[in-house]
Amino acid sequence: MKKLAELSKSEWYDLALAVYALSRSDTSSWEELSDDLQNTDVGKLCQRYLKTRDYKHIDMAGQLMIGKHWEIAFGRMF
Repeated sequence: MKKLAELSKSEWYDLALAVYALSRSDTSSWEELSDDLQNTDVGKLCQRYLKTRDYKHIDMAGQLMIGKHWEIAFGRMF
C-alpha cells in the first residue's frame, strides 16, 4: 500500500480530485483511479465512505491530505 508521501504530484492531484468529488456525491473520479491509489491510506478511508456513506470518512481523508480546511482548499483547486 502506497503512503500519501510516496505519491507523485499527479497521483496526489488525482486522489485529491477523487476525494473532493466524493464529498460532492460524484463517484466518477474515484472509479477512474488506479487500484494503487484506491489502496492508499486515503483511498481506504474513501472505500469506507462508499461502504457506509458516513461523511466522517471523507472528512478524515481530506484532513489527511491537506488539513482541517481541506474543503475550502480543494474547492479553490478544482
